[in-house]
Amino acid sequence: MADTHHNSLIADLLIEQSRCLLQYAGECWPWMADDDAERSVIETMVARQQQGVARMANLLNGRRQTIDFGAYPTEFTDLQYLALSHLLGLLVESQQALVDAIDQTATHCAVDVEAVAIIVEIHTIERENLGRLQELAAKQASDSPA
Repeated sequence: MADTHHNSLIADLLIEQSRCLLQYAGECWPWMADDDAERSVIETMVARQQQGVARMANLLNGRRQTIDFGAYPTEFTDLQYLALSHLLGLLVESQQALVDAIDQTATHCAVDVEAVAIIVEIHTIERENLGRLQELAAKQASDSPA
């Protein structure tokens, strides 16, 4: 049985995930160039992440908890007309912080079997997203002139 503290931690994670830099980049597209290949990969990551958000929202809704998706951090509004290589570096940092937050939530909710099952699925997706972002960042770095 889930307790209020676990639900609160899951709600906090939902906000972190739904208002992370990857979601912002998917909605606002803050870089200058129209890099179709990278855009497609990022859109896929955004969609997969949104599925995780929906799973957590459904869990909280089933527990009759208030769902708040939060707002994007105000510092994101300064991210405009960026080079893709710079944005990818920021996305890697943000994604790593999200993976760390997922790890902490899983640890604190370990006795909530239903929540942990969803958190483990989300963790897998977010680790894969992190790996893809790291690959894109490395490719951008190697493609950039010295």
